[in-house]
Amino acid sequence: MNKTSMTFHRDALYQEIWDISLSKVAKKYGISPGKLKTACIKANIPLPTNSYWGKLQAGKPVQRPPLPDYPEEEISIEFSPQKCSVILIKPADQKVIPTNKTASEESLPEAIDKYAFADRLSFLSEDERKQLLKTALSLHVNARVHNLHPVLQAHKVAFSEWAKQHPRAKYVNWNRDPYRRKPENEPPLWESVTESMLSRVYHILDPIYKAVEHLGGSVNDDLSMIIRNEHVVLKITEKLNQTPHALTKDEIKQVERYEREKKSSLYVYEPRFRKYDYIPTGKLRISAYGKSFFRDTGNSVVEEQIGNILVSLYLQSEDERIEREKREEEQRKIEEEKRRKELQRQKYNNEVDLLQELTNKASDYEAACKIRAFIAAVEEKPDPDKNTLEWIRWAKAKADWLDPSVGMADPIFGLRNHGANQEKKDPVKKSPYYYW
Repeated sequence: MNKTSMTFHRDALYQEIWDISLSKVAKKYGISPGKLKTACIKANIPLPTNSYWGKLQAGKPVQRPPLPDYPEEEISIEFSPQKCSVILIKPADQKVIPTNKTASEESLPEAIDKYAFADRLSFLSEDERKQLLKTALSLHVNARVHNLHPVLQAHKVAFSEWAKQHPRAKYVNWNRDPYRRKPENEPPLWESVTESMLSRVYHILDPIYKAVEHLGGSVNDDLSMIIRNEHVVLKITEKLNQTPHALTKDEIKQVERYEREKKSSLYVYEPRFRKYDYIPTGKLRISAYGKSFFRDTGNSVVEEQIGNILVSLYLQSEDERIEREKREEEQRKIEEEKRRKELQRQKYNNEVDLLQELTNKASDYEAACKIRAFIAAVEEKPDPDKNTLEWIRWAKAKADWLDPSVGMADPIFGLRNHGANQEKKDPVKKSPYYYW
């Protein structure tokens, strides 16, 4: 088998091994873990123990030994190339898939191109897709980071203050009644994880938040994010083991007191306690995309999937976009139907008004015709006197005032509103004015 060599800066190699472990560094560069370990020992590079990682995952304080002096700043390692460890989400079943080429045969950008699963990230432009995957592949959890994201620092303070004011009952089920309203100002994660797990959760969220902002997104005070203008959420929960409830000392005393008092009284109430205790296990489960999730198992922890979690947030953002546009389209159709019905209502009512106006005008015309017919009958009488002739002139003027086809104004009544209802347009007598 062909061998190759790789040169490392001693200080950088030390930092990387203590950040992500020796085995992951070996996978990253395609080096045998044993070969890398031997080289580190020869170069006087201290290595973390299993207890170090166990304390780190449990959120306990750990100490990293300083890097001792060594004559050379760089070390060279000769090795037989191993398979590259580029890990991405497989479209079908969310399992991880490694590349087939060795680290020397395939560069990181080429690995990204090969495992971009375009059928899942096709909603991104080519540049966005590459930038996302490069960022995801470079992510790792560093439990030694002290300058946490500002949102996490603010949450840490809020969580501590809330815990002082609302002491958490031990071993009580956190699952909230879905119909119960969340108390005002209750911080996120309060009913999801224990205080001892917060440090670990913060160190998982910190690189994710910084990567999201680096890629153009933002982080909200409630720990949710805005990615591609869509609201996305990471649901983080700590697994609880359900066990039969073990009575506390106080509860045992209550039972003993009940047993004594019931012998002498009929009105004693038997104390009742919850049936189960819910014991936090320290194992996390992170839901990031649809029904998929990342969780601690016997062989891995969620920290190892942090790059996949970031990619899943982008997949979630696309789902949110599709759902939002679907809701907006449904709302647009509802509004369009409302407008259509309103236009139909207005058109109908306008038609009613026009018809009413027509019948009102026809009624005036009919009244004018009747008056003219009556005038004609009066004119047929021979030798009309002066008063009759005067009345005929007056009556003809009133017929013209009533006739909508003539539209003549009356010197007393003015113009008649022919289209109005009869009671609105007919003249009525005025009441006398009273001055007080």
